[in-house]
Amino acid sequence: MARIVPEIANRLLFLRQVERFQGFEPLLLEQFAIQMDEAVFPAHCTIVRQGDTSHQFYLLRAGRVRVHAGPHRLAELSRGACFGEIAIAAAQTQTASVITLQECRFLVLGQMQVLDLIQAHPEWERQILAVLYKQMQRTQRLIGCQRKPEHSVLTSSWASS
Repeated sequence: MARIVPEIANRLLFLRQVERFQGFEPLLLEQFAIQMDEAVFPAHCTIVRQGDTSHQFYLLRAGRVRVHAGPHRLAELSRGACFGEIAIAAAQTQTASVITLQECRFLVLGQMQVLDLIQAHPEWERQILAVLYKQMQRTQRLIGCQRKPEHSVLTSSWASS
């Protein structure tokens, strides 16, 4: 294995701690760590706005966010939670908003980065799609408990359950 710079090594250690990534092949996890960008947002900042189109997946490293659809508060998420995963699988508008409750640090992965990974390593497609599918099911359960959805929610949590 090639020498990994400390920044990438820290991302990799974090990814290994996130439940949703624990079944990934080591090389796939390493590629996610390399491809992800880091982003910091201040408190009370809208990361994803309901109705907007986004092609980013966010993994929360530090801080707390609130997910809401219109007046319906859906969840509060913290370290290890993810949202926007549907945006990397489909070009549709967001049906929920995500707002920081305090300063937050994220790892961010774009749709094109994921598609490039799948194109370079088709054997990883099944692992990636399996995680996305599981999350879509969790999202539908969350929305079903909170309100009757008008359409599918594209912003959801990968919060530890």
